[in-house]
Amino acid sequence: MLLLMSLLLSGCSMGGLVNISNPYITDAGMTLNSGVLELGNIGISVKPQTYKVGLLAFGPILPIIPLGPGNDFGRQNHNLRVIIQFETKHEGISITPSSTTLNLEGSEIFPNKYSGLLSKITYPREAAKATPGHQWICETQSLNLTGTNKGHDFALSSRACVVIEFPVRTPETTKNFSITLKGIKQYGQPVSVPIFHFKPGLTGEYSIMR
Repeated sequence: MLLLMSLLLSGCSMGGLVNISNPYITDAGMTLNSGVLELGNIGISVKPQTYKVGLLAFGPILPIIPLGPGNDFGRQNHNLRVIIQFETKHEGISITPSSTTLNLEGSEIFPNKYSGLLSKITYPREAAKATPGHQWICETQSLNLTGTNKGHDFALSSRACVVIEFPVRTPETTKNFSITLKGIKQYGQPVSVPIFHFKPGLTGEYSIMR
């Protein structure tokens, strides 16, 4: 009894199942490492904001007491946003966000909005860290996007993000789709990046609350 009371007073855990769009690539000899593509001098991850929280649970150490379905549906009722994250130690690398394309249900779709280059880094919690990729995020990646300046290049810093929005409703995590990064360059020369494909996935998230 004393042990149980001590555990309850010291904090509890919260966990849940999260439906996600799980990334993969099909290019021969190339793989993703926990969602990150290592491509020469640059690490790239692509995180579509499609996640949907499923069953939630809590407990003193392990989340074993079910609370029921979650109510965090991400951007399910809004246009699709995709966060592209970069990590590099080299100069001369840039991205043209407007050249990124979405292939969904046989249609090629270009973005209609995107952010500037974001470089203030923080670390995600709960559903925000469910999608595979870099384990850090850009602090203002949920900002309001204002529009697009087609063809504009952004020079990448050591860790940076670009948020892109497409003029289509966020697809369910049960749908397959792909993202093509056509606008990455090094010293002005195009860099060939494998297509990021996405398929339905399910993952669990866990955190301690005190």
